[in-house]
Amino acid sequence: MLLFKNFISILRRNLVANILNLLGLVLAFAAVFVIFIQVDYTLNFNKEITDSDRIYEVFVDPGELGDGWIETFSRPFVERFASNCPNIQSLSMIESYNRLSNYAPNEDIQRKIEIKCVNGINNYLKIFSPKMICGDANCLDRVDMVVIPRSISQKLFGRVDVVGQKIKNTRSGYDLTIGGVCEDFQDNSTYSNCIFTSDDSNKGNVNNWNYQVFVKVDNAANVSKVAQQFETFIKEMFQSRGVEGLDQIKVKLLPLHSLVLPMRDIEAGKTYSLSTYLLICFSIIILIIAAINFVNFKQAEMPMRIRSLSTQKILGASKRRVNLMIISEGIFISLTAFVFFLIVINLLPSWGVQQLISGTIDLTHWRILILMVMIAVIIGLIAGGYPTIFVSKISPIMGMRGNLGMTPKGKLMRTVLISFQFAASVLLIVWVFIMQQQSLFIHNQDYGFDKDHIVYAPFTVEFGQHENALKEALLKINGVEAVALSQFVIGSSDVYMEWGQNDDKGRNVNLTVFPCDKDYLKVLGIKPIDGSDFESSDRNQMIVTKNTTLIYPFVQLGYHLRSFPVVGVVPNLTFHSLYSDDSKKALAFTIFGTKEDYSDWSWKDVINVRISKGVDQFAVIDKLNKVLNDFSIEDQSQFKFIDEAMNDNYAMDYLFKKQILVFALLSVLISIIGVFGVTMFESEYRRKEISIRKIMGSTVLDILLLFNRRYIRIITISFVISAPIGYFLGIKWLSSFAIKTSISPWLFIVAYVLILVVAVATISLQCLRRALQNPIKSIRTE
Repeated sequence: MLLFKNFISILRRNLVANILNLLGLVLAFAAVFVIFIQVDYTLNFNKEITDSDRIYEVFVDPGELGDGWIETFSRPFVERFASNCPNIQSLSMIESYNRLSNYAPNEDIQRKIEIKCVNGINNYLKIFSPKMICGDANCLDRVDMVVIPRSISQKLFGRVDVVGQKIKNTRSGYDLTIGGVCEDFQDNSTYSNCIFTSDDSNKGNVNNWNYQVFVKVDNAANVSKVAQQFETFIKEMFQSRGVEGLDQIKVKLLPLHSLVLPMRDIEAGKTYSLSTYLLICFSIIILIIAAINFVNFKQAEMPMRIRSLSTQKILGASKRRVNLMIISEGIFISLTAFVFFLIVINLLPSWGVQQLISGTIDLTHWRILILMVMIAVIIGLIAGGYPTIFVSKISPIMGMRGNLGMTPKGKLMRTVLISFQFAASVLLIVWVFIMQQQSLFIHNQDYGFDKDHIVYAPFTVEFGQHENALKEALLKINGVEAVALSQFVIGSSDVYMEWGQNDDKGRNVNLTVFPCDKDYLKVLGIKPIDGSDFESSDRNQMIVTKNTTLIYPFVQLGYHLRSFPVVGVVPNLTFHSLYSDDSKKALAFTIFGTKEDYSDWSWKDVINVRISKGVDQFAVIDKLNKVLNDFSIEDQSQFKFIDEAMNDNYAMDYLFKKQILVFALLSVLISIIGVFGVTMFESEYRRKEISIRKIMGSTVLDILLLFNRRYIRIITISFVISAPIGYFLGIKWLSSFAIKTSISPWLFIVAYVLILVVAVATISLQCLRRALQNPIKSIRTE
């Protein structure tokens, strides 16, 4: 009770300062809690899967035979290896791309929902040991069966006992029979919110390298042994085909928890992403900034409380009791901030903060909450304990004489602490500016095609039944220049169809193959620089990029790969994300002829439309959607700009940029709160000095400069120290991009001016009241 009375008394005496202190702590606790949820999500990715510590995905670096690490293999190659490796307990082959599609229960199209479908060879799911509620995962040995998780069963049927029921893919028209219902994979899992189908295709097909390979080893200690066996097997296989340059081939087995990483981090050999470590560092920085504020508040108020504390000592209170009271106050205030933080956490999702992280923001993360309580107590202990050093040195007699003001050591300590706050803020702001500059660079990059005038939509089985009529209807819309089909959305992925083939002379050719129809280059706005455009879709043919002819000088007009002649050469373009350097990659736009041996290949997944320049694009898109949906009863598709799909490549980095931006703004805000509070105390202590200066002729501007001059020096020194660190971190982040922006020096100038203006405005606002006060009145009350 006494502690609570002391807290109320202190709160009333310095109401604004204490509210600001509480606000800073609450914001810091909330930010750190959100960061910890994201870190926990990443560090525990896939770890709830049974035997996750023994399940690995296989990656191969083909050296000079390819370009970077690959994770897809052919079925016969993998099956031959697995049969000769005794350390592999089980193995699964899963298609490298998962398709989003709409599924409806028992032909009830009105209840369709969009679901990601995972497909693999036979019962690939057994390696992950799903917890079955009903049915059997072995049902995937039949290609017409599907296993669905509990949550999707509830959405589609409202119950889980649905074995034997059917679901319909409204885009392909295929019906699947439910053979099992399993418990949901954890949210931070590769296969959360997915359904699982299988097939038995590509037996003996060594040319189709389309499967990710997961192995469960008998013992985690044998991982390197399995990797070496895989490497040896690959080299022997290629050697038997007369392929040279095998010494550089490397095999890597990555644990399931690493699959949260983008491919560029996997290539760099990282186990956890740099962003994870940096988020942990940022949480520590934010906590330190908030703790510094708290320490500064407590230290600054001590001279104002010294008479009261000395009175308690004279009346019999021991030094130990007084010190414990001060420390208890610090802990009590910190825990009070923790209580308000719990309230704020419940509000964060409604404020849009949920979009900043992958995990779910709620109070069910009990381990993190326990850690937060411990942090709150430690911060309170530090903030309450440090001022006791000052109080212990003041005798009760000296303390009774009145306000002792601020000691030189106290000023120095506060200067050091505030300098750290501003240094951390500058570091984060410089880094955010570098990230933003790269984001603008990505948006404004010349990709070699008119991305701002191309829209796309899924091409469903219904559309395929009326392909020509649909194209004609779309072309009749005013503002539409061209319509074409393709298998992929160009620029939307770092993984397309890859061909590694030997031509009729035994020369190896590795191509990224982009299936399309004859009008696709017209949609992209690309014209051949040699040869001609596609003229028909009834025969196999290729058009390659200029880089392809440089990488493989023998690939020229008239060259044949399989039954595909090269009919044209187009300028180079960027078809992967900027993480990759497409100047080192060969690309072939390919038509699978309707009258040729590949006519049965299923590649028509995307319909692309080129919109004319100078028209109302959104009005045209509305008309496109209307036509599209006139041809579809079951699936109402919508056109999107192609750059929306391209931006998905950078989703993780864009999310990280948003996180850093929010945390940078929070660090600045908390720092400014601290400066505001300390300046409030400082101006209170220096009332007499301010009054005397005014009597001696100082203007209001002189008084404001008196207070701001010190902080300008602090900010300048902090900037000089931290800006290079922010630059280094920005360069480190940019290193993951093969194509990146140059860093403008204006970036640093803007960061410095921004921090300076905010700090000066805050200090001036606080000091203005003292500067305008009647000096005579102030001296009388001193």
